[in-house]
Amino acid sequence: MSPREGIDERVYRLVSNVLGVPEHEITRDASFVEHLQFDSLDAVHFLIELEEEFNVEVPEDEYQRMLCVGDVVDWLVDHGIT
Repeated sequence: MSPREGIDERVYRLVSNVLGVPEHEITRDASFVEHLQFDSLDAVHFLIELEEEFNVEVPEDEYQRMLCVGDVVDWLVDHGIT
């Protein structure tokens, strides 16, 4: 398994925990708003969980540009998170 796949799984698990959506329904292309129905509270909860899970601090402006699950994974990989 590549590091990206491990990150994918962890991000999918976080999304699933925040929304109560089964992990098998989450894809890299899933839009937080359109597909996963994220509202502002979900977004804040997910950001907190993301930062705790990966021990990172995501700048707000960068987080706002993360429109789909794959954007989160790519950001983590781009920042050397494994």
